[in-house]
Amino acid sequence: MIKFVQVGLKCIIILLVLIIIIERIPIKKAVHIEDIEELNKENGEEIVICVLPQSTGPSWGIVGDENGLFTGRKIELIIIEGSRPDKKLTEMMLFHSNNHFVIIGETTGEKEYDFSGEKYKVFNAKDWHLLKPIDRGMSLRVFSSKNHLSLFDYIFP
Repeated sequence: MIKFVQVGLKCIIILLVLIIIIERIPIKKAVHIEDIEELNKENGEEIVICVLPQSTGPSWGIVGDENGLFTGRKIELIIIEGSRPDKKLTEMMLFHSNNHFVIIGETTGEKEYDFSGEKYKVFNAKDWHLLKPIDRGMSLRVFSSKNHLSLFDYIFP
Protein backbone atom coordinates (compact mmCIF):
# COMPACT_ATOMS: atom_id res chain seq x y z
CA MET A 1 0.00 0.00 0.00
CA ILE A 2 2.83 2.41 0.88
CA LYS A 3 4.55 1.62 -2.45
CA PHE A 4 1.33 2.48 -4.31
CA VAL A 5 1.08 5.85 -2.50
CA GLN A 6 4.74 6.65 -3.29
CA VAL A 7 4.26 5.90 -6.99
CA GLY A 8 1.08 8.02 -7.05
CA LEU A 9 2.87 10.90 -5.32
CA LYS A 10 5.75 10.74 -7.85
CA CYS A 11 3.25 10.80 -10.73
CA ILE A 12 1.52 13.87 -9.28
CA ILE A 13 4.85 15.67 -8.84
CA ILE A 14 5.90 14.83 -12.42
CA LEU A 15 2.54 16.07 -13.72
CA LEU A 16 2.83 19.36 -11.79
CA VAL A 17 6.39 19.93 -13.07
CA LEU A 18 5.21 19.23 -16.63
CA ILE A 19 2.34 21.73 -16.27
CA ILE A 20 4.74 24.40 -14.94
CA ILE A 21 7.15 23.79 -17.83
CA ILE A 22 4.36 24.03 -20.43
CA GLU A 23 3.10 27.23 -18.77
CA ARG A 24 6.52 28.86 -19.12
CA ILE A 25 6.85 28.17 -22.88
CA PRO A 26 5.92 31.39 -24.77
CA ILE A 27 3.43 30.94 -27.61
CA LYS A 28 2.86 34.65 -28.33
CA LYS A 29 4.76 37.50 -26.70
CA ALA A 30 3.02 40.63 -25.47
CA VAL A 31 4.21 44.06 -26.61
CA HIS A 32 4.99 47.29 -24.76
CA ILE A 33 3.00 50.39 -25.62
CA GLU A 34 6.27 51.90 -26.89
CA ASP A 35 6.67 49.03 -29.41
CA ILE A 36 3.46 49.87 -31.26
CA GLU A 37 5.17 52.47 -33.43
CA GLU A 38 7.67 49.82 -34.57
CA LEU A 39 4.82 47.39 -35.31
CA ASN A 40 3.30 50.11 -37.46
CA LYS A 41 6.53 50.54 -39.44
CA GLU A 42 6.88 46.76 -39.95
CA ASN A 43 3.32 46.20 -41.15
CA GLY A 44 2.37 49.51 -42.74
CA GLU A 45 -1.21 48.78 -41.64
CA GLU A 46 -3.63 50.66 -39.44
CA ILE A 47 -3.36 49.84 -35.73
CA VAL A 48 -6.05 50.16 -33.08
CA ILE A 49 -5.85 49.34 -29.38
CA CYS A 50 -9.05 47.67 -28.22
CA VAL A 51 -10.74 46.36 -25.10
CA LEU A 52 -13.85 44.26 -24.63
CA PRO A 53 -16.25 46.70 -22.92
CA GLN A 54 -19.57 45.69 -21.45
CA SER A 55 -21.90 46.86 -24.17
CA THR A 56 -25.17 46.09 -25.89
CA GLY A 57 -23.47 47.00 -29.18
CA PRO A 58 -20.37 45.50 -30.80
CA SER A 59 -17.98 43.54 -28.59
CA TRP A 60 -14.92 45.68 -29.21
CA GLY A 61 -14.10 49.25 -28.17
CA ILE A 62 -11.21 51.38 -29.42
CA VAL A 63 -9.15 52.98 -26.62
CA GLY A 64 -6.04 53.90 -28.64
CA ASP A 65 -4.17 53.79 -31.91
CA GLU A 66 -0.59 53.67 -33.22
CA ASN A 67 0.15 56.83 -31.20
CA GLY A 68 -0.78 55.17 -27.88
CA LEU A 69 -3.76 55.10 -25.55
CA PHE A 70 -6.36 57.86 -25.72
CA THR A 71 -6.91 59.97 -22.62
CA GLY A 72 -10.28 61.37 -21.66
CA ARG A 73 -12.05 60.03 -24.74
CA LYS A 74 -15.18 57.95 -24.83
CA ILE A 75 -14.68 54.35 -26.03
CA GLU A 76 -15.63 54.05 -29.71
CA LEU A 77 -17.41 50.75 -30.37
CA ILE A 78 -16.21 48.85 -33.44
CA ILE A 79 -16.94 45.61 -35.31
CA ILE A 80 -13.80 43.53 -35.81
CA GLU A 81 -13.68 40.87 -38.50
CA GLY A 82 -10.87 38.59 -39.66
CA SER A 83 -8.16 37.39 -37.25
CA ARG A 84 -9.75 38.11 -33.86
CA PRO A 85 -8.36 37.25 -30.41
CA ASP A 86 -11.82 36.25 -29.12
CA LYS A 87 -11.80 33.32 -31.56
CA LYS A 88 -8.52 31.96 -30.17
CA LEU A 89 -8.19 32.86 -26.48
CA THR A 90 -9.98 31.46 -23.44
CA GLU A 91 -12.85 33.28 -21.79
CA MET A 92 -10.63 34.03 -18.76
CA MET A 93 -8.24 36.00 -21.00
CA LEU A 94 -11.06 37.96 -22.61
CA PHE A 95 -13.92 38.70 -20.27
CA HIS A 96 -12.55 38.17 -16.76
CA SER A 97 -9.47 40.33 -17.17
CA ASN A 98 -8.41 43.84 -18.08
CA ASN A 99 -6.36 43.27 -21.23
CA HIS A 100 -5.68 45.66 -24.09
CA PHE A 101 -5.40 44.18 -27.57
CA VAL A 102 -3.31 45.68 -30.37
CA ILE A 103 -5.21 44.89 -33.56
CA ILE A 104 -3.45 45.32 -36.93
CA GLY A 105 -5.46 45.66 -40.13
CA GLU A 106 -7.59 48.17 -41.97
CA THR A 107 -10.93 49.93 -41.73
CA THR A 108 -13.20 48.55 -44.44
CA GLY A 109 -16.32 50.67 -43.97
CA GLU A 110 -19.40 50.68 -41.77
CA LYS A 111 -21.97 48.05 -40.97
CA GLU A 112 -25.24 47.86 -39.10
CA TYR A 113 -24.88 45.90 -35.88
CA ASP A 114 -27.69 43.40 -35.32
CA PHE A 115 -31.11 45.03 -35.34
CA SER A 116 -30.28 48.28 -33.58
CA GLY A 117 -30.10 50.21 -36.84
CA GLU A 118 -26.93 51.91 -35.62
CA LYS A 119 -23.87 51.73 -37.88
CA TYR A 120 -20.37 51.04 -36.57
CA LYS A 121 -16.94 51.12 -38.13
CA VAL A 122 -15.76 47.72 -39.44
CA PHE A 123 -12.10 46.82 -38.96
CA ASN A 124 -10.63 43.84 -40.84
CA ALA A 125 -7.94 42.40 -38.54
CA LYS A 126 -4.90 40.71 -40.05
CA ASP A 127 -2.97 40.14 -36.80
CA TRP A 128 -3.19 40.98 -33.11
CA HIS A 129 -1.03 41.27 -29.99
CA LEU A 130 -1.60 41.88 -26.29
CA LEU A 131 -0.21 44.86 -24.40
CA LYS A 132 2.02 44.11 -21.41
CA PRO A 133 1.31 43.24 -18.66
CA ILE A 134 -1.05 40.36 -19.44
CA ASP A 135 -3.91 40.05 -16.96
CA ARG A 136 -5.45 36.63 -16.39
CA GLY A 137 -8.25 37.88 -14.15
CA MET A 138 -9.36 35.65 -11.29
CA SER A 139 -7.34 32.73 -12.64
CA LEU A 140 -5.45 30.49 -10.25
CA ARG A 141 -2.41 30.83 -12.52
CA VAL A 142 -0.60 33.32 -10.27
CA PHE A 143 2.83 32.25 -11.49
CA SER A 144 1.98 32.71 -15.17
CA SER A 145 4.12 35.14 -17.13
CA LYS A 146 2.73 38.62 -17.69
CA ASN A 147 4.95 38.90 -20.78
CA HIS A 148 3.63 36.10 -23.00
CA LEU A 149 0.68 33.84 -23.72
CA SER A 150 1.08 30.14 -23.02
CA LEU A 151 -0.64 27.06 -24.37
CA PHE A 152 -3.19 27.24 -21.55
CA ASP A 153 -4.43 30.66 -22.76
CA TYR A 154 -5.71 29.28 -26.06
CA ILE A 155 -8.94 27.47 -26.95
CA PHE A 156 -8.51 24.09 -28.56
CA PRO A 157 -11.09 22.98 -31.14
